[in-house]
Amino acid sequence: AMSPVTDNTGSSPSLRANEKTDCILGKATKPLNSLPRIIRAYVVALMGKLSPAKAVSSPVFGDLHDLPPTLVQVSNTEILYDDARRYAEKARRAGSPVELQIWRGQAHVWQHYDEIIPEAAPALDEIAKFLKSHGVSAR
Repeated sequence: AMSPVTDNTGSSPSLRANEKTDCILGKATKPLNSLPRIIRAYVVALMGKLSPAKAVSSPVFGDLHDLPPTLVQVSNTEILYDDARRYAEKARRAGSPVELQIWRGQAHVWQHYDEIIPEAAPALDEIAKFLKSHGVSAR
């Protein structure tokens, strides 16, 4: 999972704490983040026609046991940092094998920009290494 959204209730502290350091999502979500939490949750619910607190919309609130091995990559400067961290911690506590990789100072889903962001290639190498270690071949 690359910089996953796992909590649509707007309760992750990094939504506001990293608003200025997330060069991709920070400005885009600023108007939504300025609303009271209950209104943000209502807006998210209307947009997705799902309750933001339900597991189908916010996996961090679901049952995370018996999941397959999962790799989560996130940057410490993203607004989704706490979504990724909280998800990985909860999945581990539920007994699911999760590896959380926290990269420093990267843009949201920096892995997609391998031709312009030097750290993208090593992140993709980590994904390949993780997949190979769990029996996924390159073919």
